[in-house]
Amino acid sequence: MRDGGISEDYEYGILTNEIYKEWSGMKANEYKTYKGIRKEYLRNNMSNIEVLLTDLGETATRELAKEHRPYG
Repeated sequence: MRDGGISEDYEYGILTNEIYKEWSGMKANEYKTYKGIRKEYLRNNMSNIEVLLTDLGETATRELAKEHRPYG
């Protein structure tokens, strides 16, 4: 994604939140609260279906970025 103008960690966080919101209706930090997670990694506390939905969102985002070449 660096060639798409995303270079800062917070920008990846914004994108991650959008992916989570699409399948769960919540941002990543909201989903962590919902799951009762404090300091652990969210993915380590997800069911197989939750991981699959996240992976699907990430894959779709990559494919759309390849096709539409967004910047920033």
